[in-house]
Amino acid sequence: MLKWSPWLDRFGAAVSATCGVHCAVMGAAFLLSPSIWLRQQSGHSGLHWLLVVEYGFASAAVCLALLALGLGTFRHGSFRPWAFGFPGLCMITAGVFSRLHDVPVLGSTVVLAGGLLMVLAHMDNLRIGRATHFNPGRDGPMVMR
Repeated sequence: MLKWSPWLDRFGAAVSATCGVHCAVMGAAFLLSPSIWLRQQSGHSGLHWLLVVEYGFASAAVCLALLALGLGTFRHGSFRPWAFGFPGLCMITAGVFSRLHDVPVLGSTVVLAGGLLMVLAHMDNLRIGRATHFNPGRDGPMVMR
């Protein structure tokens, strides 16, 4: 059976931050060197591996967020991390897997903001999860310290 672990949120925050920073750096590189962007748009750049990396980062960030926030919510019963997490997931998904990805500055900004929201969600989930523990005995399913 899966259970919440602080390492899920720590790793999820690291992947989300790395995803956001990667997209910001790549957006800046395309902005500062339009020839890279034009070659990528024409399909002759040899940068197809970069798209695989971006899809991998985004998929890992989304899967880790769903797992960590879902298990965290089951553990502590608070939906507060989802207030940051859901918009962050939507922004990462839209920024990487839609046509928005082809707009260098806007797409990168959306993914960076989504990554930062995901980091906040993971940190909030980690904080709430550490303050909560299960005591399925006499005190019921959850006890807040």
